Amino acid sequence: MYLVDTNVWLERLLDQKELPAVKNFLNKISSELLFIMDFYFHSISLIMIKLGQRIGKFNLDFDDTYQYVSAEKYGLTLVSFDSDFDSTKPEEIINI
Repeated sequence: MYLVDTNVWLERLLDQKELPAVKNFLNKISSELLFIMDFYFHSISLIMIKLGQRIGKFNLDFDDTYQYVSAEKYGLTLVSFDSDFDSTKPEEIINI
């Protein structure tokens, strides 16, 4: 099992110079063996938000993507005032 540091994930997320090494590592190791500390995840979240990174087919920022994927994974309906979710599947979002 592997505890993967923040800088490794950022190399991947930001397509930085060590990306080939990170891809090689991640391709060799089952995702079930990869761990991240809650603190690391929050650090990555703050960095991605600060950099204004947009993610995925719905062009959501990092925190919106995290919310959306969490709702989708657990079969939840996301309730929000955020118009960024307007581009997602309407049956999964309630804008109030």
